Amino acid sequence: RGGELVALVDVGQPAVSRHLGILQRAGLIESSRNHWWVEYRRVDPADSTVVPRLLEGLHEATADDPETAAFMARVREVDRHRLRGPPRPSRRRHL
Repeated sequence: RGGELVALVDVGQPAVSRHLGILQRAGLIESSRNHWWVEYRRVDPADSTVVPRLLEGLHEATADDPETAAFMARVREVDRHRLRGPPRPSRRRHL
């Protein structure tokens, strides 16, 4: 989710959303709306010729990088429920 990425990197929500849009248009990620969140996920590597090679190259390039290891440790600590906050009231009127 974009909000989780904002919590992990020192970049604002508009920049994160813009970059996610670029990745989506490039066919590297896909998105779906879940209530008020937009959830992003990488495309299935079986559906792409680029994604497996890209991920393999990134893994090789960052395997021994301490900054990458620290970032991945922070990724595992993100608390989605804390970021989400209380549920928003529905804007729909029941007739």
